Amino acid sequence: MMKPTIHFKGTSSGGGLPEAKIEGTVHDHGRDVFRWRTSDIVGGKIEWHANGVQIGGVQSAAGWAGCWTKPGRGRYDPVGPSWMYKVKGVSRDGRIEVA
Repeated sequence: MMKPTIHFKGTSSGGGLPEAKIEGTVHDHGRDVFRWRTSDIVGGKIEWHANGVQIGGVQSAAGWAGCWTKPGRGRYDPVGPSWMYKVKGVSRDGRIEVA
């Protein structure tokens, strides 16, 4: 049975970039294939889009992998690999605590 599309909002940080607001969807494509689509919002405007596929099934801790690009991507605009995963937090010494 297909699961409903999930819409989410929150924050994203990492890679030395400033914290950004993030919003997006998770859509069930059947057979435990989940597609993630996100938009990073910086200064009130969409700065980046990312699309990916979840690694593992429901509740997988591995996150999702895909690619990022600018909104309205033109022929010569950047595109690159993306991997997102949930973290519990960051310790005082800067270590990431993976969920």
